[in-house]
Amino acid sequence: MKKSIQNFIAEVANSDVSIITTAELKAKNLNAYDIDKLVKEGHIKRIKRGIYKISDESGDYGKLQESAFCVPNGVICLTSAQYYHGLIKREPNQIAIAIPHKAKKPMLPKYLNIKLYYFTEPRYSLGRTLFYDLGTECYDMEKSICDAIYYRKKLGTEIAKEALITYLQRKDKDIDKLIEYGENLRVGKILKNYLEVLL
Repeated sequence: MKKSIQNFIAEVANSDVSIITTAELKAKNLNAYDIDKLVKEGHIKRIKRGIYKISDESGDYGKLQESAFCVPNGVICLTSAQYYHGLIKREPNQIAIAIPHKAKKPMLPKYLNIKLYYFTEPRYSLGRTLFYDLGTECYDMEKSICDAIYYRKKLGTEIAKEALITYLQRKDKDIDKLIEYGENLRVGKILKNYLEVLL
């Protein structure tokens, strides 16, 4: 076996990385033939053009990572973001990804149950954060709460209440930031009503 392939297999066996691009593979001295060989032998799996999953052991956030990498400019949002932050207990059936409202719909892999949400500004940009354990962008807790309230009629008021109640129990909550986000995202009044009852 070619030494660069052996080195790659040994490297990923001791790595937490679960997604890799063609450019990153080529930087490891692997050519198209080598990449094809790795796919056939099951060391990596092609998600879409130029993006590969390293193994089936993708960690707790594997599906979130894969989904975000499949969607250009995608940001994990709504119930997926709330679940990632531990604000709701039940794992969502769909992976919610936000994209800019004028973005072209990308080709999505059938094995991932991705639901796209087209966000206008400032809803798309506000609260976007790169979480290193996740390896991609996700909305922060405060933005996730505001989105839960904004979409409460579509997703259910119980989800919004659960997320907010859990958030208020967190030591890392930032109420001032939450209120500021609420005002910017047109849910300031209903958010304050919730807070008056729960605080």
